[in-house]
Amino acid sequence: MPNHIADREIGYRSFEFLITKYGSVKKILQSTPIQRSTLYEWKSGISVPSAYWLQYLCEIGADIRFILLGRKG
Repeated sequence: MPNHIADREIGYRSFEFLITKYGSVKKILQSTPIQRSTLYEWKSGISVPSAYWLQYLCEIGADIRFILLGRKG
């Protein structure tokens, strides 16, 4: 589990980006290689995206500065 509360928010912001982009968990699972368990862990603050997933999110349009820092880029 991430140690700092801000770290947990990285996963939550990643999840929120995906929900905003795709509209539902079902559509995220159909449109991306991200697994349901990974989404749940991000949403719940159990884990945060690895560098691989952060790059993937960036490639599909995420504002990585916002995901990492909580500030609009």
